[in-house]
Amino acid sequence: MLAIERRQEIMEIIRRDKSVRVNSLAVMFNVAEETIRRDLDKLDKEGKVQKTYGGAVLLNIVSEDPSFVDRLKVNIEAKKSMGEKAASLIKDGETIFIDMSTTALEVIKAVPSNINITVITNSLEAIIKLRMKKNIKLITIGGTFDKSNQFMGGTMANRFIDHYYV
Repeated sequence: MLAIERRQEIMEIIRRDKSVRVNSLAVMFNVAEETIRRDLDKLDKEGKVQKTYGGAVLLNIVSEDPSFVDRLKVNIEAKKSMGEKAASLIKDGETIFIDMSTTALEVIKAVPSNINITVITNSLEAIIKLRMKKNIKLITIGGTFDKSNQFMGGTMANRFIDHYYV
């Protein structure tokens, strides 16, 4: 395995577990601990991780993806413009998927009131906005509710989505 490939895999592990130990990685990759230390040095210098005694942690753990509420306040005009353009492409009788993105909510707002479509969604906000529209058939996806992002996800939701082609 090339060093760059190993570092990419180390980053995947750190993103998942938030931290790694040198000795565990050395065993996992079947390399010397010094090799792992060099990999972590490089990732540290690139600003991706912070080296610690015996391992490394993900840098800026707190600054992960912004919450749904925070995303609602960002790039409002651009999202509105994209939503209007996307909505103009929807034809009567079509089925669309609205995900948990705040831009997708702008599509919902811009859909003409007289169009008959089916909407499949995992977004709580989309369900709330569409629940009273008589001309829209609403199919909701169950799953594990993510409070921060206001959507249903997880294995059950993924299996459900796999059965639809929109």
